[in-house]
Amino acid sequence: MTVLGGQLIRDSVAMTVFRVFLVVVGGFVGTGARAAGEMLAPGRDGFPVGLVAINVVGAFVLGAVSAVASRAGVGRGMKDVLNVGIGVGVLGGFTSYSTMALAGTILFSRGAFVLAIAVSFALVSAGVLAAWAGHRLFSPRIKPAPEPASVPEGVAS
Repeated sequence: MTVLGGQLIRDSVAMTVFRVFLVVVGGFVGTGARAAGEMLAPGRDGFPVGLVAINVVGAFVLGAVSAVASRAGVGRGMKDVLNVGIGVGVLGGFTSYSTMALAGTILFSRGAFVLAIAVSFALVSAGVLAAWAGHRLFSPRIKPAPEPASVPEGVAS
């Protein structure tokens, strides 16, 4: 990027517009996928089956996307697509903390206090573990450097 003739400002605005576009398109895809998932796996006996599956799968995929985006050799454009388009857009639309909070509120309002607390705790815990697993599974495997050969005492190196 150069500063000549306002090029830096134009490049910055273009990148911002591109990132917003990625979020909008990704959000459209993710929200549609969440709606479909909730329709395919409705709640059972007050337990939000679809919501749990969606949030846990989404957390796993977000961990994986984060790991892939952090790899050396991934260019800035691809990092934007991964982090902004898929991470914020698709997975932000797919997963839903507010829907989880509403599910807990509905369970509370029905008098299912223990179930509401259990579902909320389980969802957050499962999400953290799933994100960790996705990140761990897709992180580059870094092998420890081999230990240098030891030099016997009295031998000059």
